[in-house]
Amino acid sequence: MRNIKKLLFIFSIFGFYTSYGQNDSITNNKSKIVSPWTRSGNLSIGGTNFSFNGRRKDFNLNIVENINYKIAYNKNKVKQVHLFQQNFSLSKHGTDNYHIEIDNLLYQYRLEIDYNKNNHYGFVVNLFTHSFRGTSSGSVKDTSIISNFFSPAIITEGITYGYNNDKGIHVTYSPLSGKHTLVFNKNVDPTHWGLDKGKRANHELGTFLTVGVENLQILKNLTLSTDVLFFSNYLKDFGDIAVTSSSKLQVLLTKWLSIDHTMILNHDKDHNVQIAEDLVANNGATLVYTGSKWQISNLVYLSINFNFDLIKKKKQIQRVL
Repeated sequence: MRNIKKLLFIFSIFGFYTSYGQNDSITNNKSKIVSPWTRSGNLSIGGTNFSFNGRRKDFNLNIVENINYKIAYNKNKVKQVHLFQQNFSLSKHGTDNYHIEIDNLLYQYRLEIDYNKNNHYGFVVNLFTHSFRGTSSGSVKDTSIISNFFSPAIITEGITYGYNNDKGIHVTYSPLSGKHTLVFNKNVDPTHWGLDKGKRANHELGTFLTVGVENLQILKNLTLSTDVLFFSNYLKDFGDIAVTSSSKLQVLLTKWLSIDHTMILNHDKDHNVQIAEDLVANNGATLVYTGSKWQISNLVYLSINFNFDLIKKKKQIQRVL
């Protein structure tokens, strides 16, 4: 009985608002308009070097996964963009352990206020980190940990002036920006990432320039997407440039199938990441660790693509006398 009373109370409220709308001298015509918020993304899963002839030592496997997800707001002269990207590659060759070839996470927030058709002022934040534990040799069982989630986390932010055109080419300059390197995981040596021993954070004041293209069509079925960020510290060794770059060249075979070339390149003179290399000596091959200021990952693979583009609809009440 109590539940029935609750239902009657709810319906009475609904009926009150319905009758109120009907008795108003203004009639309501409902129509759908496009919301300023849009969501779009791409998921690519693929690989290369798939081979297995019945013997475990001849087994080769390389799996690659790429995720791009963008939430955008565009109304009048104001644009906001939240961008998330992940690049991950796992490989196994014969009886070797699984190796992580590529592991990058990127989040970007952009606020742009149009000055004219192709120019804008704004603010940008970039966050670069890793999603899994990284080791010197790349092997998942290696104990020499050089990175982990949020270790390092490299954050760059700044007030910007930018240019973009209809072809997807964009250039952004920040005369005043900050760069922050965070290494929170205690198993990761902070000196690998330019921090003093015992410190877990480093802050820099400088300037940056980003240049890139988004889905630039080079040929009929060939597109290029790339972003390159150059940063220099005002307060220490101004002129020394740190570079963060990611690019994807895609040959579209069908709507769902493509051949992709992905390259990740990072350089910072303060970084001294321990990378395992094979040193061939008289007594055979020996694994040694050398400091590297460059990180380069390069893959060509066949992938299956899933694309989506969601435009949110909302109802607008038009009042007609």
